[in-house]
Amino acid sequence: MKTTITDRLILIIRQLGLSNNAFAEKIGISQQTLFNYTKGRIPSVDVVEKIINKYPEINTDWLVTGRGEMQKIENNQQVGNIENSTAVGVNVFGSNNSFKVPEKDVQNSIQNYQETIKKQSETIEKLVLIIENLSKKC
Repeated sequence: MKTTITDRLILIIRQLGLSNNAFAEKIGISQQTLFNYTKGRIPSVDVVEKIINKYPEINTDWLVTGRGEMQKIENNQQVGNIENSTAVGVNVFGSNNSFKVPEKDVQNSIQNYQETIKKQSETIEKLVLIIENLSKKC
């Protein structure tokens, strides 16, 4: 389904859990101006810039053209619906709020998982040797 910039703007406001008036205030435009945009008027480049400056997690390409996903991560990879995706080290819309996981924490978690996998592999190798030795004795 093809969406318009008006559809995408309304979706952003809903995802943020804000009223139209609160959103207009947060990005620094009048309520009437936002009303016009939600009724089909195309936002100016200045207004798109205000939205992106206030909410940098919004994918500019998605907002302007509809290509990609609403949210982005810092290295410009796209993140889809938070309920169906895992995103770390990035601001991501939740159900009316956002969260951030520091990259250092992600790296530490990956390192811990790698160490755990290495230990499990070593244990499996030892068990295989034990089983092979036992089977030779039988």
